[in-house]
Amino acid sequence: EGASKVRDEETNHLVIQFQDTLEFEMRSSKLILNVELKVGDEDAAGVRVNLELEEGGSPHTYTLTYTQSKDHIQGTDGKYEFGFGTAAQGRWHRLTRDLY
Repeated sequence: EGASKVRDEETNHLVIQFQDTLEFEMRSSKLILNVELKVGDEDAAGVRVNLELEEGGSPHTYTLTYTQSKDHIQGTDGKYEFGFGTAAQGRWHRLTRDLY
């Protein structure tokens, strides 16, 4: 809900455009997260990814948050925050994280 496929004018690629929240479930044995994010010109945006990973036979929940901040990494109790800069509007950002 609230998401639509649109063609990005800069790259001519088909992308998913959304505001507020986009949720989807994915099952994968690969432990690398790769998201490309383009923040709108007028938006102050961030992305939060909630991960449920099975380690040693039991599930663990982690939260990765990407924000428009100069802070590089902050982390406590399975919650990690990454900054991708304050001048983020109108540019594509590739956010890649090895989850192992």
